Amino acid sequence: MFQVVTKLKELKSVFKEINKEGFNEIHIAEKQARDGLTEAQKALQTDPLNFELQEMELATRNEYVLKQAAYSSFLHQKAKLNWVQNGDLNTSLFHSSIRQRRMQNNIISIEKADGERVDDPIAVTDVFLQHYTSFLNAKMETRKRGKMRKGGDDDDKKMNEQNMIRNMLNDTMVVIDKSIQKINNKLDGHNEAEWNKVDQMVVSIAVRKLFWENRNHVSDWRSLTKSLCNKYESVLAQRISQKVVPSIEKVRSTSSLLDEIVEQWLLFDIYRRNLEIIFETVGEIQHIITNVFPMSLYKMSKIIFCKVVWKEFHVQIDHLLTRKIDEGAFRNVDDNLCFDDGTIKLNNFYHEMKHIQEYVYPQLPRTFAILTEKNIVHYNI
Repeated sequence: MFQVVTKLKELKSVFKEINKEGFNEIHIAEKQARDGLTEAQKALQTDPLNFELQEMELATRNEYVLKQAAYSSFLHQKAKLNWVQNGDLNTSLFHSSIRQRRMQNNIISIEKADGERVDDPIAVTDVFLQHYTSFLNAKMETRKRGKMRKGGDDDDKKMNEQNMIRNMLNDTMVVIDKSIQKINNKLDGHNEAEWNKVDQMVVSIAVRKLFWENRNHVSDWRSLTKSLCNKYESVLAQRISQKVVPSIEKVRSTSSLLDEIVEQWLLFDIYRRNLEIIFETVGEIQHIITNVFPMSLYKMSKIIFCKVVWKEFHVQIDHLLTRKIDEGAFRNVDDNLCFDDGTIKLNNFYHEMKHIQEYVYPQLPRTFAILTEKNIVHYNI
């Protein structure tokens, strides 16, 4: 500590020299800079387009700003020093400060509720008294009645449990999002290192752990499964909008439309199979909750796919299908004819989707009506 004090004393002389060079008689320097700026501005007004005068005015203005800031800082420091030395003593500085504060706090006039302004000190006081008297003495009918909660501790406990479950769900969603990104990297980026067995095990355990750690709150499982199902649907819908629809859009008006739809479904089904590794627990939990077998994730994916595709392309699908049937591209299976791979895939696709047509009303039933009218497929197959 002695060394610090000694070094500070040694710096005192250096600071004095700096103060003499840069801040000596700062009020005079500030006045000179202000006068110089005034002269430069007057000269510039007589010849506004003179570039040299513009440069001189800018330089003097910057100089004045610097000096004025230094002078203002000096006054602030001086005021603080005076207050530190004499502020708590019975001095003229103390009494002048009190008088100034009283003047600042003095309300000279005030406007009443009816718009009338009063400036009499007694009247100003009466206005304040009337305002707060009417405000604080208001009848209960004009206020909102508070409702007393019953069993506050139980409500707080339940709220804390719900917050805990919500936080656990958010943490699980983070793991799910990372796994979905790995699936995309593997299928779209052809990165075989992504989405390996370890990744699949990690996310599967995370989802199961979400339900296991909340086994004492089975009533909350329904909301958890709903959140995960919504996540599953949103991921599939995003996949369709980003991958399936753009690919089909390229062949919307060509004869390859039906083949492209089948091809996109096969690719989408591969994506769905990988996605179900994450969400397979949801179906099991739904069965435990309802004691019935809910709609499978596979069926849900078919409905989502057909809803989007048929809503967007049903006119072109029906038109192309009718034309191909008229051209003899499809035959009844009883004809024992050989079909090419494209025709077989298309028939398998329609037979696979016919059980979900009621969910894609009326576009998909209309397409099936074309097939049944032409005796291409039957519902009893």
